[in-house]
Amino acid sequence: YTDGLIEHRSRSIDQGLAEVLHVVGPLDGSAQQTCDALFDAKIAGPTDDDVAAIVVRFPRADEETGP
Repeated sequence: YTDGLIEHRSRSIDQGLAEVLHVVGPLDGSAQQTCDALFDAKIAGPTDDDVAAIVVRFPRADEETGP
């Protein structure tokens, strides 16, 4: 992620990180679902800074990965 996602004049970086973890922590879905939830939550709020995140989902050991 870029600092524009978690850092804002009205809150600390620690508060921003806590908000991100609150949104994505309970999710157990696709990478797209995680991105959607993250940006739908509007954690960054109005900002002139860049906002970006990369989400990678690794399959659990009990999931089939295919050929």
